[in-house]
Amino acid sequence: MEREYGQPTDRGYQWKELFLPHGTRLRILHRGHCHMAQVEGNYLMAEGKITTPSAWAEEVCGSIRNAWRDIYVRRARRGTD
Repeated sequence: MEREYGQPTDRGYQWKELFLPHGTRLRILHRGHCHMAQVEGNYLMAEGKITTPSAWAEEVCGSIRNAWRDIYVRRARRGTD
């Protein structure tokens, strides 16, 4: 983590084998609309609510989705707290 982000972190969301550090932004593009979520502390937050990638993808798209296929991840910038 230190090599990639500049400072080691223990805050973030563990999504199966993928660790998303605090500040990581996630996006789903569905029917021409961009929906955003963000890792805040140890939680994934979307529209002010704690969620999971799978539940968020299902809520946005209105059906059961493969979150690994539908969610784009943008990692946090250096120095983001």
